Amino acid sequence: MSTTDELLQNGIQAAKGGQVDKAHQILKWVVEQEPRNETAWLWLSGVVETDEQRMACLENVLAINPHHKAAQRGLEALRQKVSAVKPLPEIAAQPKEMVTKPPKKWYQQGWFLLLTFLFLTPLWALIILTDRNQGTGVKVLAGILLAIAIIVICPSLARELISVSTLPPITYQVTYQVTGSAQRASVVYWTADGMEQRTVDLPWKRTFKAQEHQIISVVAQNEADAGSIKCEILVNGKVTKMATSTGAYSLVTCGP
Repeated sequence: MSTTDELLQNGIQAAKGGQVDKAHQILKWVVEQEPRNETAWLWLSGVVETDEQRMACLENVLAINPHHKAAQRGLEALRQKVSAVKPLPEIAAQPKEMVTKPPKKWYQQGWFLLLTFLFLTPLWALIILTDRNQGTGVKVLAGILLAIAIIVICPSLARELISVSTLPPITYQVTYQVTGSAQRASVVYWTADGMEQRTVDLPWKRTFKAQEHQIISVVAQNEADAGSIKCEILVNGKVTKMATSTGAYSLVTCGP
C-alpha cells in the first residue's frame, strides 16, 4: 500500500472517529497529491465547513465518476437546501408625507438679516468704542466687527485706509548751513546715519535725505576768539530754523 493510500485510510478513520480537523487536514493533502481520487473527494465533502465547499467536493467526485450515486444524491440535496434559503424581499419604503413649510416673512429673509447686521453692527461698535466704562476685550471685539462692516459696506473706503497705512514714509531734503565771519567752527549734527561731529572751515554745508519724525538739528561753535557764526536748516529748499551769535567761542543751535 502506498503512502497516499495509507493517509487516505487514516483520514477516513479520523472522519469516522469524529476527528474532523485531523481528517480535513489529511484528506486535503491526499486530493492535492491525487486530484482524481474520488474516494478522497467524497470523504472530504463530509469534513469541510460550508455547503458551498461540500458541493464543490461532490462536483469533483462526479467529474471523475459521473455515475457515482452517493455523490449525485448528496449534491442534489445540497442544491435544494441552498435554493430554499432565499433572501427576504425588500420591503418597499413607504413614501413620506411631504411637509410644506410656510414661506418666510420678509423680516426673516436672509437679505434682511444681513442688512440688519451690517448697519446695526457699526452703530453698536461705535457706542462701545466711545464708552469709557467698557473693558478692553469688548472694545477689541467692537473694533474687529467695525472693521469687517467697513470692508463689506464700503470696500472703497477700506482700500483707501489700507493704502494710507501702507504708504512709504515721506522723505525730505534737508540742508545744514553754517556761515559767518568766523573762519572755523566745531559742528555737531544729526543725519539718517545718526549723530556726527567735526571741525570745518566756514562756510560749511551738508545735504541729506530725511524721513518723518527723524531728528533734524545742528549745533555750531566758533573756534576763534572773535567773529560771528550763523546756522540754518533748510527743508526742501526753505529755511525752517536759523540762529546767529557773535563773539569768542560763541555757540548757535538750530533744531527742535
